[in-house]
Amino acid sequence: MRFTGLGYTAGLLVMLLLTGGAASATEPATSEVRSALCGPIAIPAQYGKDAAQGRQFLPIYSAIRYLHNDLFSVAVTISLRNPNPTHPLSVSSALLFGHQGEPLKDFIDGAPQVIPPLGAVELFLRNVDFPQHTGASMVLAWSGPAGVLPPVTESVMVGSKGSQGMAFNSRASELGPCR
Repeated sequence: MRFTGLGYTAGLLVMLLLTGGAASATEPATSEVRSALCGPIAIPAQYGKDAAQGRQFLPIYSAIRYLHNDLFSVAVTISLRNPNPTHPLSVSSALLFGHQGEPLKDFIDGAPQVIPPLGAVELFLRNVDFPQHTGASMVLAWSGPAGVLPPVTESVMVGSKGSQGMAFNSRASELGPCR
Protein backbone atom coordinates (compact mmCIF):
# COMPACT_ATOMS: atom_id res chain seq x y z
CA MET A 1 0.00 0.00 0.00
CA ARG A 2 1.48 3.35 -1.01
CA PHE A 3 0.57 6.64 0.68
CA THR A 4 2.41 9.72 -0.50
CA GLY A 5 1.44 13.36 -0.39
CA LEU A 6 -1.90 12.78 1.35
CA GLY A 7 -1.29 14.76 4.60
CA TYR A 8 -4.31 16.97 5.17
CA THR A 9 -6.62 14.88 2.98
CA ALA A 10 -6.11 11.73 5.08
CA GLY A 11 -6.67 13.73 8.27
CA LEU A 12 -9.86 15.14 6.79
CA LEU A 13 -11.03 11.64 5.89
CA VAL A 14 -10.45 10.36 9.44
CA MET A 15 -12.43 13.33 10.78
CA LEU A 16 -15.21 12.57 8.29
CA LEU A 17 -15.31 8.94 9.43
CA LEU A 18 -15.71 10.07 13.02
CA THR A 19 -18.21 12.87 12.43
CA GLY A 20 -20.14 11.54 9.45
CA GLY A 21 -19.62 14.88 7.65
CA ALA A 22 -19.23 15.59 3.97
CA ALA A 23 -15.89 16.22 2.25
CA SER A 24 -14.87 19.77 1.50
CA ALA A 25 -14.95 20.69 -2.18
CA THR A 26 -11.36 21.95 -1.89
CA GLU A 27 -10.00 18.77 -0.21
CA PRO A 28 -11.67 15.69 -1.75
CA ALA A 29 -10.91 12.33 -0.16
CA THR A 30 -8.59 10.24 -2.33
CA SER A 31 -9.76 6.84 -3.47
CA GLU A 32 -6.58 5.19 -2.11
CA VAL A 33 -7.13 6.37 1.47
CA ARG A 34 -10.89 5.83 1.28
CA SER A 35 -10.26 2.27 0.11
CA ALA A 36 -7.86 1.65 3.02
CA LEU A 37 -10.36 2.98 5.57
CA CYS A 38 -13.71 2.11 4.02
CA GLY A 39 -12.96 -0.71 1.59
CA PRO A 40 -13.78 -4.35 2.20
CA ILE A 41 -12.24 -6.00 5.26
CA ALA A 42 -10.29 -9.20 4.61
CA ILE A 43 -12.46 -11.90 6.21
CA PRO A 44 -11.14 -15.46 6.54
CA ALA A 45 -13.40 -17.97 4.73
CA GLN A 46 -14.06 -20.00 7.91
CA TYR A 47 -16.10 -17.07 9.36
CA GLY A 48 -18.75 -17.49 6.62
CA LYS A 49 -20.79 -14.99 4.65
CA ASP A 50 -22.48 -13.59 7.78
CA ALA A 51 -19.19 -12.75 9.51
CA ALA A 52 -19.03 -9.92 12.04
CA GLN A 53 -16.64 -7.13 11.11
CA GLY A 54 -15.72 -3.60 12.05
CA ARG A 55 -13.12 -0.89 12.35
CA GLN A 56 -11.79 0.76 15.51
CA PHE A 57 -10.18 4.18 16.02
CA LEU A 58 -7.37 4.27 18.61
CA PRO A 59 -5.67 7.52 19.75
CA ILE A 60 -1.93 7.08 20.38
CA TYR A 61 1.00 9.37 21.12
CA SER A 62 4.76 9.19 20.57
CA ALA A 63 5.27 12.31 22.67
CA ILE A 64 3.39 14.49 25.15
CA ARG A 65 3.95 18.20 25.74
CA TYR A 66 4.90 19.21 29.31
CA LEU A 67 6.34 22.14 31.28
CA HIS A 68 7.45 24.80 28.79
CA ASN A 69 6.06 23.08 25.67
CA ASP A 70 8.90 20.51 25.79
CA LEU A 71 8.23 17.06 24.34
CA PHE A 72 8.37 13.96 26.53
CA SER A 73 8.89 10.90 24.30
CA VAL A 74 6.99 7.68 24.98
CA ALA A 75 6.80 4.20 23.48
CA VAL A 76 3.45 2.56 22.71
CA THR A 77 2.17 -0.94 23.41
CA ILE A 78 -1.12 -1.75 21.69
CA SER A 79 -3.10 -4.70 22.97
CA LEU A 80 -5.99 -6.25 21.03
CA ARG A 81 -7.85 -8.67 23.29
CA ASN A 82 -10.50 -11.15 22.27
CA PRO A 83 -13.32 -11.16 24.86
CA ASN A 84 -15.02 -14.17 23.23
CA PRO A 85 -14.55 -17.44 25.17
CA THR A 86 -15.15 -19.79 22.20
CA HIS A 87 -14.42 -17.92 18.93
CA PRO A 88 -11.26 -16.41 17.43
CA LEU A 89 -11.06 -12.93 15.90
CA SER A 90 -8.86 -11.75 13.03
CA VAL A 91 -7.18 -8.36 12.58
CA SER A 92 -6.42 -7.61 8.93
CA SER A 93 -5.16 -4.02 9.18
CA ALA A 94 -3.60 -1.73 11.80
CA LEU A 95 -3.01 1.51 9.88
CA LEU A 96 -1.02 4.20 11.73
CA PHE A 97 -1.75 7.87 10.95
CA GLY A 98 0.43 10.84 11.96
CA HIS A 99 -0.85 13.90 13.81
CA GLN A 100 -1.84 15.59 10.55
CA GLY A 101 -3.74 12.54 9.32
CA GLU A 102 -1.01 11.28 7.01
CA PRO A 103 -0.84 7.47 6.68
CA LEU A 104 2.49 6.20 8.05
CA LYS A 105 2.45 2.39 8.16
CA ASP A 106 0.22 -0.68 8.29
CA PHE A 107 1.45 -2.89 11.13
CA ILE A 108 -0.40 -5.97 9.82
CA ASP A 109 1.52 -6.80 6.69
CA GLY A 110 0.31 -9.89 4.87
CA ALA A 111 -2.03 -12.45 6.40
CA PRO A 112 -4.47 -11.33 9.12
CA GLN A 113 -3.36 -11.80 12.74
CA VAL A 114 -5.59 -14.31 14.57
CA ILE A 115 -6.52 -13.59 18.19
CA PRO A 116 -7.46 -16.87 19.92
CA PRO A 117 -10.47 -17.04 22.27
CA LEU A 118 -9.66 -14.96 25.39
CA GLY A 119 -6.22 -14.28 23.88
CA ALA A 120 -4.40 -11.14 22.78
CA VAL A 121 -2.21 -9.75 20.01
CA GLU A 122 0.31 -7.07 20.90
CA LEU A 123 1.92 -4.38 18.73
CA PHE A 124 4.89 -2.32 19.95
CA LEU A 125 5.75 1.09 18.50
CA ARG A 126 8.97 2.82 19.48
CA ASN A 127 8.75 6.59 19.56
CA VAL A 128 11.34 6.69 16.75
CA ASP A 129 8.83 4.83 14.52
CA PHE A 130 6.68 8.00 14.45
CA PRO A 131 8.59 10.76 16.27
CA GLN A 132 6.81 13.81 17.71
CA HIS A 133 3.33 12.73 16.60
CA THR A 134 1.43 14.06 19.60
CA GLY A 135 -1.91 13.38 17.93
CA ALA A 136 -1.34 10.12 16.07
CA SER A 137 -4.02 7.48 15.66
CA MET A 138 -4.52 3.96 14.40
CA VAL A 139 -7.45 2.47 12.51
CA LEU A 140 -7.80 -1.30 12.99
CA ALA A 141 -9.95 -3.64 10.86
CA TRP A 142 -11.23 -6.83 12.53
CA SER A 143 -13.54 -9.75 11.71
CA GLY A 144 -14.93 -12.90 13.31
CA PRO A 145 -17.82 -15.36 13.17
CA ALA A 146 -21.35 -13.90 13.28
CA GLY A 147 -22.44 -12.68 16.71
CA VAL A 148 -18.98 -12.23 18.29
CA LEU A 149 -17.99 -9.28 20.43
CA PRO A 150 -15.42 -6.85 18.92
CA PRO A 151 -11.88 -6.84 20.29
CA VAL A 152 -11.07 -4.76 23.35
CA THR A 153 -8.28 -2.53 22.05
CA GLU A 154 -6.12 -0.37 24.29
CA SER A 155 -2.83 1.45 24.05
CA VAL A 156 -0.40 2.07 26.88
CA MET A 157 2.17 4.82 26.44
CA VAL A 158 5.26 4.74 28.71
CA GLY A 159 8.40 6.85 28.82
CA SER A 160 11.14 8.06 31.14
CA LYS A 161 13.62 10.92 31.14
CA GLY A 162 16.16 11.16 33.95
CA SER A 163 14.27 10.53 37.17
CA GLN A 164 10.89 11.38 35.61
CA GLY A 165 8.48 8.80 34.25
CA MET A 166 5.15 9.00 32.49
CA ALA A 167 2.51 6.37 31.72
CA PHE A 168 -1.05 6.69 30.41
CA ASN A 169 -3.48 4.76 28.25
CA SER A 170 -6.29 5.14 25.74
CA ARG A 171 -9.06 2.86 24.49
CA ALA A 172 -10.33 2.36 20.94
CA SER A 173 -13.80 3.35 19.78
CA GLU A 174 -15.77 1.37 17.23
CA LEU A 175 -16.21 3.28 13.96
CA GLY A 176 -19.54 3.22 12.21
CA PRO A 177 -19.98 2.47 8.51
CA CYS A 178 -18.36 4.83 5.99
CA ARG A 179 -20.64 7.23 4.18
